Parts: sequence; structure tokens; C-alpha cells
Amino acid sequence: MIDSIYANHVDMFGLHIRSIADNGRHNTFFDDAVRAGVIYPNAESEGIINFFDPEAVDWWWKNGVMKVASMGVKFVKTDCGGSLRFPENTSF
Repeated sequence: MIDSIYANHVDMFGLHIRSIADNGRHNTFFDDAVRAGVIYPNAESEGIINFFDPEAVDWWWKNGVMKVASMGVKFVKTDCGGSLRFPENTSF
């Protein structure tokens, strides 16, 4: 698909990706993130990557961003928007 975009004389293609880990039909990104210990403390059910931890950032770069970059995506926009739901007593 991305090759066909570039074939239509598009110089750069970007992708909006969520920075929240979840599983899909063909991936186990959330399960992999939990096993790697890169989810923010007390946010295990929400799948929020702990971007305050350099090792978690490196993991997300390798397992998230570089997966789409290897397909030809030149830039990404990350966002989690209004999808975050925290338990009442969660503190950051």
C-alpha cells in the first residue's frame, strides 16, 4: 500500500499512530509491552508506554515506530487523545 502512495509522486508519507499498546488480530503489542515491563506503573490495563523510562522509549522505538518506518513511512504523529481512562485513585 505505501509503495502505491509513493508511486503517485508523493514525496513523504506519514502515519498517525497511537502511543497506547493494544493487541490486534495479527499482533500482540500490548502483551509484548507488558512482558517487556515498559508500561507506565499503575496503567497496565490502559497500555500506556512509560515514556519517562529511557528503556521503555527504546523498546517502543524498536517495536512500534521502526515497524512502520520499515514499511516506508517517513514520519509519525503520536497521540492517545481522549482514549485514556484512569481509575479514580491513579496518581502520576
